[in-house]
Amino acid sequence: MENERSNLLLGFLLGAAAGAIAGFLMAGGRKEDLTEGLKTAAENIKDELGKQFQKGEELIDELTRRTGDLFDETRQQS
Repeated sequence: MENERSNLLLGFLLGAAAGAIAGFLMAGGRKEDLTEGLKTAAENIKDELGKQFQKGEELIDELTRRTGDLFDETRQQS
């Protein structure tokens, strides 16, 4: 469920960036406006990817800890 939300948010951000580009190109926007819009979209995507990467690292750490605990319990029972 968490993964689906993350994918949805990332898709939304990418869609927003694509929409911003298309909107600027169709409206004949100034180059500076397009550049600023792209920069903002890229920063938002970078921030979101950083958050998702952090969550992934935390999940890996938790799974590693749990696996070690289970290994220790199994070894003690043998």
